[in-house]
Amino acid sequence: MGSGRLKDRVAIVTGGADGIGRRIAELFASEGAHLVIGDLDAEAGRRTVESIRGDGHDALFVECDISQEEGVRRLAEAAVNGFERIDILVNNAGIYRSDTVAETSAEDWDRVMEVNLKGTFLCSRAVLRPMMRQKSGVIINISSRAGKKGLAEAGAYAASKGGVIAFTYSLMLEVKELGIRVNAICPGMVHTTMGDGSPVMPGERWIEPEEIARVALFLASDEGSAVNGAAVNAYG
Repeated sequence: MGSGRLKDRVAIVTGGADGIGRRIAELFASEGAHLVIGDLDAEAGRRTVESIRGDGHDALFVECDISQEEGVRRLAEAAVNGFERIDILVNNAGIYRSDTVAETSAEDWDRVMEVNLKGTFLCSRAVLRPMMRQKSGVIINISSRAGKKGLAEAGAYAASKGGVIAFTYSLMLEVKELGIRVNAICPGMVHTTMGDGSPVMPGERWIEPEEIARVALFLASDEGSAVNGAAVNAYG
């Protein structure tokens, strides 16, 4: 079944109902992958799955909160039960909070860390056993320019995304001998519902979700086989 650079591979995309995640899911499907989309927004998630299926591709939707172990477990099980393997994980789901450090509440800090950093950990851990059995797999973590350079009035977000980069390096060191590659993408300003509220950086252009999806496709495919432990800049 299928054709393309991801022929018959099984890909989980978190936060795949809209924005960057949706475009990644659509592009992966067009390249032959079977998609499992996880998101809190059930209505948007089902619309995305219906659209992918309408184009003749396989897709499943799982409503889940990636900061909760139970939801992540169901997401991984849906992939294995539906398609018998997991080849690709894109840790895309994330949230953004804008406030100065002085005004950031402990509750907001914790929630950003739970989704952006803990969620990345939980989802990665959940796919490792299937990937280790297969002796193959690709994990792509969506970080941010803010994770490398910081971002005023978004300290919690920047710290969480910096943590994602460090986690990417650490996980790569653990699994690189097992046939599993782990990389991060660090977008700048992206035209999405979340990104449109970000501060504009002087001299930096807006990036389209399609551009991030193409980077993810390269990293997920055999074309990116030599790339491991990278935090790829996607801004200019």
